[in-house]
This record gives sequence, C-alpha cells and structure tokens, in this order.
Amino acid sequence: MKYSKIFTSLTFAGLLLSGCSKPSTEELLSEAKQQLSEGNDNQAVIILKNAIVEDGRQLEPRLLLAKIYLSNGDGLSAVKELKRSVKLGAKEAIVAGPMVEALFTAQAFQSLVDYVDELLPATRESQLDKFRFYQAFSYLELGKLEAARRLIERAPSAVDSEYTLATDYILALVTDDRNTLNKIGERIINVESVFADALWLVGKVSYLQENYPLAVKALSLYELRREQFLPASFLHAKALMQAGEVEEAQQKVDALIAAYPDEPVSNLLAATLAFQRKDYAKSFQFATNTIQISGNNAQSQLLAGLSAYFTGDMEAAFYYLDPIESFLTEGHVAKRVYLATLVKLKKNDKAFKVLGSKDTQDTQAAAIMERAGFQLLVSGDAEKGQLLLDKSASLNEVGSDSYYQGVAQILSGNENGLDVLKSLVDANPQNLLARLSIASVLITEQQFEQAEEYLDGIEEAEASNEQTIQVALQLRAKIAKTRNLPEQMAAIYKAILEQYPANEEANLFFAYEALKQNDGKAAMVFVETVLADNPTNIQALLYGVASLQQMGEEDKIIPLLEKASAVGDDDEMVRMMYAETLYRQGFSARALNELDSLYASFDSLSKRYWQLYAEVTKREKILEDYFNVLRQWREAYPQDLTVHYRLIEFFLANRDFGRAKFVIDKALELAPNDTAIKLQLADWQIETRQIEEARLTLAGMKVDGVFATAKQGIEGKLDYFAGRYEVALPKVARFYADQPTTQYATLLRALYFKLDRKDDARAMLSQHVQNHPYDNVIRILLANDLYKVDPQRAIKLYEDSLSYSEDNEVVLFSLSRLAMEQEQHDKAIEYAGKLIELDNSNPKYLNLSGMTLLHSDQTRLAIKRLQQAYEGSNKNIIYAMDYAEGLLATGDKQSATDVLEAISNPLPAFKRRIQVMLEQAKG
Repeated sequence: MKYSKIFTSLTFAGLLLSGCSKPSTEELLSEAKQQLSEGNDNQAVIILKNAIVEDGRQLEPRLLLAKIYLSNGDGLSAVKELKRSVKLGAKEAIVAGPMVEALFTAQAFQSLVDYVDELLPATRESQLDKFRFYQAFSYLELGKLEAARRLIERAPSAVDSEYTLATDYILALVTDDRNTLNKIGERIINVESVFADALWLVGKVSYLQENYPLAVKALSLYELRREQFLPASFLHAKALMQAGEVEEAQQKVDALIAAYPDEPVSNLLAATLAFQRKDYAKSFQFATNTIQISGNNAQSQLLAGLSAYFTGDMEAAFYYLDPIESFLTEGHVAKRVYLATLVKLKKNDKAFKVLGSKDTQDTQAAAIMERAGFQLLVSGDAEKGQLLLDKSASLNEVGSDSYYQGVAQILSGNENGLDVLKSLVDANPQNLLARLSIASVLITEQQFEQAEEYLDGIEEAEASNEQTIQVALQLRAKIAKTRNLPEQMAAIYKAILEQYPANEEANLFFAYEALKQNDGKAAMVFVETVLADNPTNIQALLYGVASLQQMGEEDKIIPLLEKASAVGDDDEMVRMMYAETLYRQGFSARALNELDSLYASFDSLSKRYWQLYAEVTKREKILEDYFNVLRQWREAYPQDLTVHYRLIEFFLANRDFGRAKFVIDKALELAPNDTAIKLQLADWQIETRQIEEARLTLAGMKVDGVFATAKQGIEGKLDYFAGRYEVALPKVARFYADQPTTQYATLLRALYFKLDRKDDARAMLSQHVQNHPYDNVIRILLANDLYKVDPQRAIKLYEDSLSYSEDNEVVLFSLSRLAMEQEQHDKAIEYAGKLIELDNSNPKYLNLSGMTLLHSDQTRLAIKRLQQAYEGSNKNIIYAMDYAEGLLATGDKQSATDVLEAISNPLPAFKRRIQVMLEQAKG
C-alpha cells in the first residue's frame, strides 16, 4: 500500500512534467480525495495544487485545500484559499463557516468580528450559534470581556447545540461564575462530537484559571483534532508541567523538540521543564538554544542565568542576568542571584553601583548588600563599603548567632577583622549590626563583660528595630547560658516572647524546658508557633515529635513530618527525617518511595541518606537491589568505611569470598588499624578455612565495648569449626543477643543442633522471626526444621515467606509437597501450578504438579504432566514410578508395565514399590 501511494503521486507528477496525457482536473480532484480518505494530507495538498495549476478557476480544489489547511491548524493558508474562492464566485453561505474558523485559527480576531458583522443577515442567521461563539471567543482574545457578555446576552440562542454550550462557558467566564464554568467545561470535554475550538477554549481558560487537570484533558482531546496547531501543543506541555505530570510533560516536550528543533517555544519549554526538574545543565542548554534561534528575550535569559548559577558557572550567570537586571522586581529570586554573582565574582564596583542606588526592602538582598560592603571594606574602599553596610544594617534580618560568626569569617583573611568592626562602631555608634557582630565574637571568646558593653543600649538606640532588639536579647541569653545562669536565661527569653511572640529561639527554649518536665502538651504550643513561620525548622520538628510521643499521639507524627517534607521539598534533612520516621514506624515501602524521590531531586546526598537507603532496600527489595545501593554509596563516598563494612558483610553472607577479600584489602588501605575491618578479615579467614590465620588475627587484637562482643562471636565461630561446640555456644549466643544477624542466628541454630538441643534451636528461630519479621531466610529455615515435626506450622511459615518473596521456587516446592502430604489438595495444586508458571519445562515441577493433580482425582491433566516429567528425564526412577502410578490410575496397565519394566537397576528402596505396581498391573 505504501509503495502504491508513492507510485500514484510520482505518476501524476511525471505526467505533468512530461506534458503528455495530462490527467484532467476531475481526475486530480478524485485522486486528492482518495489520498485524503487514506490520511495522506500532504500528498492530497500536492495533487490539489496541481489541479489548481491545471485550472485556476475551479472552486472545489480551493475549498478542499482550505479544509485541509484548517484541519492541520494552518489558518492563514486556509484564509488565503477561501478569499480566492470568494473572488472566483464562491457563495457566501458556503465560505462563511470555514472562513470564521480559519480567521480564528489564524488569530485574526478583530478581522473575524468585522467579517461576521458584515455578513448578509440570511447567512448570519443560518449559523447564528457558531458565529456568535467565534465572535465571543474573539472578544475574549482581544480582552473585550464586556463586549463578549453583551453579545451573548443580546442574542440568546434559540437551539441547544454544542456551540451554545461553549458560548454559555464564555458567559460563565466573563461573569466570573467559577462553579458553572467548571461544570460546563467538564460537560464540553465529555461530548464526543464537540468541535475542536470548544476544546481549545476550555483548555486555554482552564489553564489561565489554574485548573490544570481539566486543561490537560481538554488540550489532549483538541490535539487529536488539530495536532499541528503549535499554540495548543505548547499550552498542553505547560499544562502538564503545572499539573505535576512531569513524565508526560517530558514526553510532550521531547516530541516537540524532535518535531520542531528550531522553534524557539519548543526550546523554551524544554528549558523550563528541565529547570523545574532541577536539571540545570540541560535547562541552560535549551535556554541558550532559544536565545541563539530568536535572539535575547527576558524569559530565556532568566532561565539561562539561573541555570548557570545553579551549575556553578558564575560568569555565565552574570552574562545572562546583567541585561535584564533592571526589569526584575525586588525580591525576585533572580534579582538575588544576580546580586550574589556580583559578590562572588568580586565585581565590587558594579555591585556598589547596583546596590548603592537601591532602596530595597528585600532582607535577603540586604544580606548580599552587607557582604558586598564588607568586600569593599576589605579591599580598601572603606567609603563605599561603609555606605552599603549602613544601608543594609536596618534591613538585615538576622536569625541566629551563626550569622555573626559568618560576619567574622568574611573578614577572616584580615587578622585585624575584629578591630575593623570596632573601628566601624567607633566611627558610628549607631552601626548596630557591627556592635552585634562584635558582641557575638566576644561571647565565643568568653569575654562576656566586653560583649555586654557593646550590647548596652541597643534596644533603646534610635536605629534599633525588631531584628536588632531580638538579636541583642538572644545574645544576652547566650551569655546567661554560658555563665550557667538558667533563671536569668529564662527571664530573658520570657521578655523576648512578651515583645515578639513568634521569636524562634525563645519558643524553642521553652519547648525544650517543657519537654524536660515531660509536658508534651505545653511544648507543642511553642513548637507550633515556630512551625507556623518556618515549617521546616529541624529543631522544632524534633521537639514536635518528642511532644507527640509524650502526649501519646504518635499517629500524628507522620502527618506532621509529611507536611514539613512537602513544604521543604528542597531540604534533604527534613525529607530524610520524614523517610526515617516512616521506616521506623513500619512503613518501609513508603519510606523507600520517599528515598527514591530524594535520589531524583538532589545531585548529591549525605552519608546518612545512603545508610538509610541501604537499610530500607535490604528489607524491601531483592539482594541485587541492595548491592546496587551499596555500590552507589561507595561511588559517592569512596572513603567511607561504613559502606565497606556493609559490602564485606554482603559478600560474606553470599559466600562471594573473592570480592569480600578485595573490599577488605581496600578498607585496610584506608584504615590499616580499623578494628571492625580486622574482625571481618578474621571472619573471612574462618569462612575460607584459614583457621590458624584467623586465630593469629584475633590473637593480636585488643578490643573493648561492642568490639569485644563481636570478637567473642567470631571466636565462637572459630570454636565451632574446630568442633568445640560447648565452648562456642555461649560466645555465639552472647554476640547474637547483641547483634541478632541472620548469619549468627544460623550459626546458633547449628550449634544447638550439634548439641542435640533442637527444641532450643526452634525456639530461638521462632523468637528471631517474631522480632525480625523481614528476615525471610530464618523464616524459611525454621519452616524446614518444622517440616516433619509440625507440618501445619511449617505450611504457615512457608506461606508467610511468600509475601516477601512470592517467586521463591524452593519454598513453593516444599509448600506444595508438604500440603500434598497433609492432604490439603487445593493448596498443593495451587503452589505446584505457580511452579509450572515459573518454569513449565522443569521435570521436577511437572512431576510434582502431576502428583498433586493425581491425588485430587484430576487424572487427565495429571497424566499429561507426569508423562512430560518422565519424558523430560527418563532416567529418573522416581518420575518413572510416579508416571506408572498415574497410568495405573487410568487403567492403562500395559503402558504402566512397559514403563516399570524399562527401569534398570533400581535401588532396593524402590524395588518393593515397583514390584507392587507390577503385580497390580497383572492383576
């Protein structure tokens, strides 16, 4: 079919070029319609243009061409063809409807309004609802909302149609009837035959009204009708972004970039989405592409500048933000980023020029202003530096002592930094920021009397404000704390709260005091005050958790942290606290989702993240996933010994002694005398049966605390391999009590069995499973031990283990066989069936399935499975005997005899069964 279409087009083109046997206009028109019916719009357009060349007076090719252009979103070309049709005599009644749609698609809104107004009354009345809708929509696009309302109310519809529904939607919009607007919007997108521009209206309005889910629905449907209308594609991508459907937005943007790589809007959308996903390198690439294609524009320069800043390229950030700095509003993040680039690049003169002329109320910008002032001061330009410091002094919002330490650090390159600050105060006693900074430094040096001299009078100073007063009081409280004057400290914080009830430091102080008195309810009042202004304050969150625990309301802890995590999605510490709490409270799967989200959100993560991620992954996922996390952890922190411990433990547990030794050697290179690594070396030596070497390793070690217990456990393991079971047992038991690992639970069980204390072994394993329900290895081990002595309990354990590892073939086999032995036929068939699903060619599974079916009288399928097992492994005597048993059950005695007689040299244990079946076959 594909080649016939190409051949047809080439044939017509060839005939036109050759000049002989040209097809007629009618033939060309017929072929164009055929191509159009098959969805080949581009070929139809070529043929229609050829038809017009052949006879330019024909109307039908032009009208059909206009229809194709319109369906593909090319309104301008459609308008041109329709106007040419009018010149050729096309009737107004035929052209008017498509012309209105074409003018709208071409975004010629005023022309559309004028065109409808100039139509003959009969023409206008014939499609009144349609024309009224497009006129009203055009008024919206022109910003003439009142004109749209008057139009709709002046000429109400006489019929209930899709156009009426869409017009009512416009009326709800211009009268600000949000409830009706959303209801009609939902109705419109649920009408299968609704015309395309009604969907465009709903999509566009819903986007502007921030109803992004509805916008996505409407625009998705619109694009099915007019997929090449770029404004809709671009708005659809933006709606997906705003709706939080990031992956779908990415797919949409990728498709737009692939289809329109040189379209500025495609690149700008790609840059915006990449920035939203914090992929700043890619955002910078697409933003600069936009600039190269279309020249500088504020949005692309903004994205390029911010992206460059977040990738650490200060020069590029300055380059793109500098031209648009004057257009940025005060408090805009890009304004602060721009100011920060000036400071970081030490463009002091530029910084002074920009900052010195501003009367900003943005406290963060004021902090940058202050830093620039100090840089100018340090560089020797005291006059400019002092000016900026004076401007920032009354604005800078200071929250804690650490800030003042930061001020001192700014001058760390100057040994006389403190003297510089003092000279500022000498020159201007009203420079309260400098006085507070000096006092803070003096407090850290425990020069309390001098600090108090600089603090004296700050609260009453003319230049004082809320920030300086609060900080001065906080510093006085710090002096009282350092001098161990708790009553004085409490009095100061009380005074702070009387004046400033939201003061963070004072509220945290009293929250802690209430917690010390075990009064969680009182503590929570102070905590909530802090969180109201700063919902991600870690200290407040910790106190909040402790308060809820004291109040016995632990069910409120996760909602509290979940809310903080949602607000502070860029704060790793807050989100880690939430993830860890989920994990500790038993919501491991949710914790893993949060950790996966963290991994996607941050370029680098803390060691604590990797520790928790490994712990949760080990519990929730398969060993391969756990190993991958450990590997990533080591890549992120190659010097971290903790991950080496985990890797060695992993390799030892999986008896991968080669890689275990490799990691041990690497760890010893990092820390030759590390006790934990040496203990793991001794463990490796025992596992590889280098008993004497292990003894030497342990003999030279002096340990205490937790390592003493660990060493004793390994010595117990050494005694076990030496056959000294009585000696080994208390050592291993002591280590297991301290660290109940799978490995040592297994070793302790083995010791109990060696000493014929099987009941003790089973009791220990049962308690381990109860305490560590995620330890599936021990659960299966216990089930194996109970297989003969307590089959019903063994079945329950096996079934429980499947919730952690549903495709464990060993468990499924044991479970099916045990259920069959206990005459629980339905279970036996179910679990044998799962084995067949996993491997339908395994003779062992086929034979088991056949026997379970045979015992439940499902003989036909049983024989099929038993025959498959027998033929798949015809030397297996058990499969042969089971197959023969099945044949006997069907009455096929001769086939059973043939199978049994083909068995050669059976073991004595099997001879009796074979003989019985042969006698049964002959009887």
